[in-house]
Amino acid sequence: LRWARYLCSLTYSLRIGLVAEFGNGCGSDEADDACERLLTNVDADPDETWWNWLVIVALFAGFRIFALYVLQQKAVKFF
Repeated sequence: LRWARYLCSLTYSLRIGLVAEFGNGCGSDEADDACERLLTNVDADPDETWWNWLVIVALFAGFRIFALYVLQQKAVKFF
């Protein structure tokens, strides 16, 4: 089920939020190491933030188009 996390927008929004919060360091050397480990554990790369935004928009559009298609098919069967 590891593939399912790529279909959820929470994965990408979490990465964006963590990079925004902890991407510039946390203060002391120990805190910076902890922040770096956190970003590494969730695969949050500050250079890939634009990619995460792009995937969120693509997921939104893709799910909306799919929902429109399903509703259209149900409407055709109803009438």
